[in-house]
Amino acid sequence: MYPSLNEFFYLEKKQPLYSSFIGTQGKNSGSIKVNASGSEILALCDGRRNSSEIIDLLTQHYGETREVVAEFVNTFLSEAEQQKMLILHATPTAREKSLLSCGGTDYWTPDAFSIELTELCPLKCKHCYIGAGLSKGVSLSDELIDKLIAEVALMHPEIIQLTGGEPFLHPNFWEILDRTLALNAVVHIFTSGVVSSPEALDRLSQYTDKNVSFQISIDGLQEYHDMFRGVPGSFDRTVKFTKDITKLGFPVTIATCLNDQPYDEIKKLCQIVKGIGVRSLRVGSISEQGRAEENQIDYTKDKYYRLKHFQKKLSDEEDTAAFKVQFLEDVHIIQSEYSHNCGLGTTMLKISPTGEVNPCLMCDIKIGDISEETLVDIQKKWSRVWERIQPPDAETCASCEKEKLCHDCVVEGMIYGEGNSQCHWWNKEEDLQELHQKCKGCYG
Repeated sequence: MYPSLNEFFYLEKKQPLYSSFIGTQGKNSGSIKVNASGSEILALCDGRRNSSEIIDLLTQHYGETREVVAEFVNTFLSEAEQQKMLILHATPTAREKSLLSCGGTDYWTPDAFSIELTELCPLKCKHCYIGAGLSKGVSLSDELIDKLIAEVALMHPEIIQLTGGEPFLHPNFWEILDRTLALNAVVHIFTSGVVSSPEALDRLSQYTDKNVSFQISIDGLQEYHDMFRGVPGSFDRTVKFTKDITKLGFPVTIATCLNDQPYDEIKKLCQIVKGIGVRSLRVGSISEQGRAEENQIDYTKDKYYRLKHFQKKLSDEEDTAAFKVQFLEDVHIIQSEYSHNCGLGTTMLKISPTGEVNPCLMCDIKIGDISEETLVDIQKKWSRVWERIQPPDAETCASCEKEKLCHDCVVEGMIYGEGNSQCHWWNKEEDLQELHQKCKGCYG
């Protein structure tokens, strides 16, 4: 038999610890990760070689006996066929399309980008980590957008988040949406939902057949949400926008920041959005950064257990086949058996409206600037360092009362650990300390 890679796989993304083969069919896309040996086998599956010829080539390459290589290769080919990665042909049959390639084994190529288009925002949220508002008008310039899109295109991300501030307030939002969709990524729009207009909805109706989804923030019922978001009437406008776009058929997730709301209020909100047609409700904590720190909104162990209790109870009571309640801290953008940590600086990057590059949506360490360097150069400089950093864990942090708050999150570990001489995790993470100091030295 002559194995060839399935035609819907169009890209191999090479990473330090694995290769990711990315495919698409219609609006559906996905990836399968294989180790270095698997990648070498697939590279030979061009439809022109039969399995015996592949085994012969790899026997020479590995310096092993043919029997050992044959067993390994045949097992891999069988599993790859079951996963529909390969098609077995009776005669030599070459792929119609050549396989694209990106990335490298000496740096991490992110699978997701979070692009903060603007600091403009119609709300005054008490917990905003960047302090966005209408008084802060910094937006990504046309020049930086051109450079960013060109460089992101070379990295072939699976996910692009368009966020802010309020992304719809960027003057070139629709052009940016078109250009990011052209990259074959799933585009998530993070919005407050309060800037909707008939014109915007009419424009959005032209994207219902595209890979576009929404995350919308609602934190409780009308009184609480309006107070927390700082603008009267925002609840009604956000709920109306949510109804409008679910009617259009867009997948929608509601993100809820849990602080001191009672369970009955969150349950009622859950029932409201489920009735609208929302697909999921994510309840999450508030990171002690930006306005949350200014407003003394803290995250305690009691709040952690309360949050987990809310999520489990809501999930037990409200989950259906079409609707799920999730705990935000359990939702990972990219999951991989090869990852050593939460993916900080390796699987995702954030780009600010000024071009600053950060290793995570919630991390303020500046590791580069796209106006001064390329994304590849930034990753070559820092991503292998991030890879070595282990997040806080129960064993290292067993004696700390904040262990549950930091667990598995490097950013939360930094918030509570930096400058804390009693933090066992921070004190042992020499790579993180060195990186933090170098980034401060490079970028101030």
